[in-house]
Amino acid sequence: MKRAFFGSLLLLLFTACSPKIGTMATKTYPSLDADFPVVVYLYQTDIPAGTESLGKVTISKNARGLTVNCDSAAVVDFIKKEARKIGGNAVCITDHTGPSFWRGPCHQMKAVILKVKDFEDQSGHLENSSIEEFTRIKNIAIKPVLPKFRIGANIGYGWRNAKLSNEIPADMRDFYKKMKSGMVWDGSFHYYFNDTYGIGLIYSSYHASNSIYTRWQSTGESGKFNLKHTITFIGPVFATRVATNNEKWIFDSDMGLGFLGYCADGSLNRHYSKQKGATVGFRWSMGVEYKFDKHWGVYVGANTIRGILREIDIDENGVKSTYRYKNWKGEGLGQLRMTTGLYFHF
Repeated sequence: MKRAFFGSLLLLLFTACSPKIGTMATKTYPSLDADFPVVVYLYQTDIPAGTESLGKVTISKNARGLTVNCDSAAVVDFIKKEARKIGGNAVCITDHTGPSFWRGPCHQMKAVILKVKDFEDQSGHLENSSIEEFTRIKNIAIKPVLPKFRIGANIGYGWRNAKLSNEIPADMRDFYKKMKSGMVWDGSFHYYFNDTYGIGLIYSSYHASNSIYTRWQSTGESGKFNLKHTITFIGPVFATRVATNNEKWIFDSDMGLGFLGYCADGSLNRHYSKQKGATVGFRWSMGVEYKFDKHWGVYVGANTIRGILREIDIDENGVKSTYRYKNWKGEGLGQLRMTTGLYFHF
């Protein structure tokens, strides 16, 4: 059920691709071709004399809140398409609300659709005054302003959240409790379609180790028992980001499904035991980055990984076997992680 839910959620993210568009036309002309150039004005004083206002258009975030094409360039393109539908050859942006941590990652705009008769006449007059007055627009860049590529490396600490099995002997429970936390590190590569959304590839690894003087169960031999756990995730993610107006702070998040591998290496004197397995894992992260340079930034964030191992391959001194959990039980590989790192944008 969990896998189906997360798969459906990712599919929904990729298929919900258009913002909410509202257009009110007061006058129409024959529609224009899809590639017909539409001029964009940000100031009323730039509009040529004799220009007609044909209506207005509002571009807001999708009602579902899962819009992909909603950076400034994409939103202006939507406005141009609406203008062409009613014969407009120019638009004037009258209101712009940029993305933020609270409002979400989408740009939202209002615009007046115009029919310009002579682009050379700069005396500035609108024939139709029924449209609300124009306002001066600030902090608008009709193009992506953040770099498209980002690579990063993080290091931190992780905590496994699965309960210890009741089958673990009482004298070993403290030993295994210490194996429930360890160092983690992540390597990532992201490609962003625009200022808001992108895809990436994540490699993440968890490491925990401990040792104790005990007896090897199969032989009765005593000695120092060493154990090391490694949990590895690698897979694609769907990524979002929101930057402040000065582009110094970037809030980001990603989620994805991928390979989740498990390895437990144990040894006592000349004896060793290796347990390995793999399953499908789900990863979700969120964090904040501070860019101290055009290309470089420092990052602090948290992420979680979920997955359950249903069978384990065992190699004990060369004797191989497979253990399958019954009654939907398994080895829980879920973790909560806190990391910090360095990112490079280009």
